[in-house]
Amino acid sequence: MKKLTQLKGVLLASLSLAVLPILAQGPDAGAEFELAPNVKNFKELQKLDRQIVDMSKLAQPATVCLVSMDGRGSGSGVVVSEDGLILTAAHVTSSMPNGVIVIFPDGTRKAGEILGADYDRDASMVQITDEGKYPFVSTGQSNGLQRNQWTVALGHSGGFDPTRKPPVRLGRVLANTDFVVTDTAVVGGDSGGPLFDVEGRVIGIHSNIGMTLSENRHVPVEVYLSQWEKLKGGKTSGRRFNSNPQPVQSPDRPMLGVQLGAGEGGVLVTEVVPNSPAEKAGLKGGDLIIKVNGKDVSEPDGLIRLVGEFKAGDEISFVFRRNGAEKSGKATLIKLKDLMEPKSAPEDSSEEKAPAEKEEPSEEAEPAKPAPEKEEAKVEEDRKPSLEGLLDNLLKDAAKNNGRMELTPGLVEKMGGMEKLMEELQKRGGQLAPGAMGGGGDEFFASSLQALEPVMKKNPGVTALVTVDGKLAALGTVISANGRILTKNAETDEGELAVKLGGEEYEKRSEDILYLTERFMPKICARFVFKSRNLHLDLF
Repeated sequence: MKKLTQLKGVLLASLSLAVLPILAQGPDAGAEFELAPNVKNFKELQKLDRQIVDMSKLAQPATVCLVSMDGRGSGSGVVVSEDGLILTAAHVTSSMPNGVIVIFPDGTRKAGEILGADYDRDASMVQITDEGKYPFVSTGQSNGLQRNQWTVALGHSGGFDPTRKPPVRLGRVLANTDFVVTDTAVVGGDSGGPLFDVEGRVIGIHSNIGMTLSENRHVPVEVYLSQWEKLKGGKTSGRRFNSNPQPVQSPDRPMLGVQLGAGEGGVLVTEVVPNSPAEKAGLKGGDLIIKVNGKDVSEPDGLIRLVGEFKAGDEISFVFRRNGAEKSGKATLIKLKDLMEPKSAPEDSSEEKAPAEKEEPSEEAEPAKPAPEKEEAKVEEDRKPSLEGLLDNLLKDAAKNNGRMELTPGLVEKMGGMEKLMEELQKRGGQLAPGAMGGGGDEFFASSLQALEPVMKKNPGVTALVTVDGKLAALGTVISANGRILTKNAETDEGELAVKLGGEEYEKRSEDILYLTERFMPKICARFVFKSRNLHLDLF
């Protein structure tokens, strides 16, 4: 049974499943990570504010919305050259097999062509095909990022909205391994959008949301820079983040039995299937295949296509490097179904059946038997694995996979849907991420709050809790002594509105509601009746 489990995990391009990666442990566990200096004072925050305003003027026009030609998928991207080259996420472009439309914040629409993609790293490129000069931003570096370094996220949250520019959100770096992990908020529609440093240089591309909205993962820009010409030239590799349905593989497909990865000057063998032709031929993980039947191979997809030209039973020869030394070998290919099927268990199980056949009826009264249909339903229900059991197995696998949990859509369905799964993961928060973002107190956050003290002292008690039907819906800011509060319309436009301020609750006077629509954010300004008017406010 163990071999079958290993086999399913390492088959060479035999199956392609859409997966949702979730870190089951701290993303920076055990990693050396230089800390950014703490915030010194309020002037430093004022300088940061000016930097964000300045960089946003350049970043927003270059942050585009990508929409599939058939309207079934959308995401974000960022233009990084005057002629319209766009960086985005591979899972975004894989959902657009029929073509892509590029929409700029001002509503301008241009035709786009999907170029190359690295589906293992979730990196992809798109090129605007209409000639012209487009607003663009420069790329920075993701190597050498510091923990707590300020970052800025842009994207078309929720899809393209002609009433606003791409929202600008501030956060900081939490980890930098396979992904840049930040607490810079991103939501649906932001995928493929840019992560900037405060100088306005792209350091990452939004990939996926973590355990909470304040833990998000971005493709490091170095992933693009290291394979720029390959991606720009339309070459693709990997499968992990490819959401486009793949053709069902023939069970008679010829197989060598290795898992492959990109290598320098060849194709890297990352793992070998037990009892496969590859294992019998002497291949091992870490070997670099450079030739098959005399033909040079440099990419996994090329090797897969080459092997696919043969049939099961054919013998192939190959040349590979191991520890710098060149070696050769031969292997006889087998069918995919033969590689996947475990050895059949012996038919004779008389030792297990004998006791059951000879068992005497019990003298005790037998309980009433359930109706056949109910009995069948119970048997079927008993066969279903529990959510707890499935989650336990996922966590065990994640522990062996550097903390990365991989979920197929089918498995998510078995576990009751993503909402149920996330609820269970949150319950196990202590188990999943002990000190995920580092132990001890958050000194950087504390220093930021301390730097804000001059503002807080000027405006005490101006943050209100806005409730709808008795439940917390949003925060609000008191902007006048007679009780006007600014808050978000999206969370407060239905139900009975009230506000809590300074430990007291106040009802809203419905006749005083005033709806405002701004370019950046829909808001509502409501007046509440306060028992106390002693509020010191600096109006702005």
